[in-house]
Amino acid sequence: MDSIKLKTVFGSETVIFNLKVLTVAEENKIRASTFGLKDDEKEAKEYDNIVSVLSEHSAEAAHIPTLETVEVEGGKTETKEVLKPISVREYFQNRTAAKERIAHTAFRAWMVALQPSYDFL
Repeated sequence: MDSIKLKTVFGSETVIFNLKVLTVAEENKIRASTFGLKDDEKEAKEYDNIVSVLSEHSAEAAHIPTLETVEVEGGKTETKEVLKPISVREYFQNRTAAKERIAHTAFRAWMVALQPSYDFL
């Protein structure tokens, strides 16, 4: 597995991320970037750190599903979902409550997806 595809939805906001699989050392470095910060410092920097990490470790651009009307046979039209590419930094450029939640959820889900599955025998 070279990448992890992750879809986040919050209200009307939907974004699909394609994130690289990290080594344990890379993951530890990312987690260490917020260690030792006070809560108020962490809050101020966390969004920017997460956006930076998601951007740096994207295997490709993020995608936003949009509906487009396309012409089909016989001059008829049809509405289809199209995935529009957008850079991670561009998507998160305007910070909103929804985008904060999407960034945090995408990051947390990615960290969980990096963990192999296991069974107790």
